[in-house]
Amino acid sequence: MVGFGVKAGMLPLHIWLPKAHPVAPSPASALLSAIMIKAGAYGFIRVLLTILTPMYDEALWIYPQQFGYLFLWIGASTMVIGGIMALLNSSMKKILAYSSISQMGYILFSLGIGAFLGSRGAFGFAGAWMHMINHVFYKSFLFLLVGAVYLQTHELDINKLGGLRKAMPWAFVFTLVAAVGITGVPGFNGYVSKVLIHEAILEAYHIKHWPSLLWLERIFIITGGITVAYITKLWLTIFGGKENSHWEKVHDISIAHRAVFAVYSIVLLVVGVFAQPIVNRLVVPAAAGYNFYGKDIAHLAEVPFWHTLELLGPVIAYAIGLFILMIWTRYGKHILVPVWLSVEALVYRQVTRNSIAFIYWISELHLPQVSPAKFKDKHEYLENQRELLITKGRIRAKAINLLNKKRVTLSPRIKVKIRTKVEERQSEVIVSTWNTQNLSFDSLIVALVIALTLLLFLLVGL
Repeated sequence: MVGFGVKAGMLPLHIWLPKAHPVAPSPASALLSAIMIKAGAYGFIRVLLTILTPMYDEALWIYPQQFGYLFLWIGASTMVIGGIMALLNSSMKKILAYSSISQMGYILFSLGIGAFLGSRGAFGFAGAWMHMINHVFYKSFLFLLVGAVYLQTHELDINKLGGLRKAMPWAFVFTLVAAVGITGVPGFNGYVSKVLIHEAILEAYHIKHWPSLLWLERIFIITGGITVAYITKLWLTIFGGKENSHWEKVHDISIAHRAVFAVYSIVLLVVGVFAQPIVNRLVVPAAAGYNFYGKDIAHLAEVPFWHTLELLGPVIAYAIGLFILMIWTRYGKHILVPVWLSVEALVYRQVTRNSIAFIYWISELHLPQVSPAKFKDKHEYLENQRELLITKGRIRAKAINLLNKKRVTLSPRIKVKIRTKVEERQSEVIVSTWNTQNLSFDSLIVALVIALTLLLFLLVGL
């Protein structure tokens, strides 16, 4: 769960994603969001619906069902908090990064329904599978559009943009197409998968009759409104407002870009307009490969995409989204989330600091033992040893620096001797104590995961 959760950007393992997107080129961000994080979702599909799925004994379904209910709430938390964080940010790429976390929450939410319902979870799987496909197109579309705007303006902060509608009309039109795709407007691809997810949560309620499932359905609808709010804020802040004289030299996207974005627009429209044939072609064969009831799989061929209740869903989402946006426009500048309240500050940094402190303590135990009879003050000796090691490190660094910069003219034989001495000093430092200064956060997390995994296997073995 932790391994695939990190890959999928699942809460609270998501902290790498908002940091990766702003420093990556837009095509890399498009691939990162569209394909790479889906590997985590695909891993969850295989674990939940293949490895943990009983083939014959129906009584064993209780175990994946319990895990599926937990997973359902994790997906709901991911999609809500990801959407809120997208609303709170002002960097174009961070907004889309948190949006990817929120959209992955939709996928995990639907997958949780599929595992929770067991052999009746065909709609849960279908919603997750179709949303994975749809997210590939509209999110990579949005990242490339943001990249096109950045190429012209060299600015990622939406508060410093605005008024680009006249300077970049084609980019404005394509951004609207991508926006209606992700918000689930009928006739576009996002609507198709959101209907499947909505049908899945309603089916879960009709089968189980748990009141909590109705609350989850409301969370799903509210998250749709949050999606409308942050996407509308994104395109409205970039392209709306008064025309800025600062962008007079800005050019619209090229003909090649228009051709690429036209293909994206056609895909979004084709999937949305021909919803049922697309589901029959892409979803039903995939669902047939799992141990779901045949009647439920057959029901996937008759999804009520154009029913009044389903068409009402986007209307409610836009009403909620516009209300949130009005509140945000009035009070948004006063809403600030302190850094110390983040998961990284509360959990991961604390774990890192304590781990480093523990490693330093271990490294001190590794220093040479001092005989009390020979030295009056053991702590003073250890401090001297530490200073000696630091001095050796500085001498080594200066020697390497001199050799690299070639500030002195030395014969090859002398250079070999110096390098030999440097290597000897380096080995002495390594033997004397651990080099904790170069330990990164990633290596500590890897070490902790390996240790916990070994401990888990040991407990299972015992």
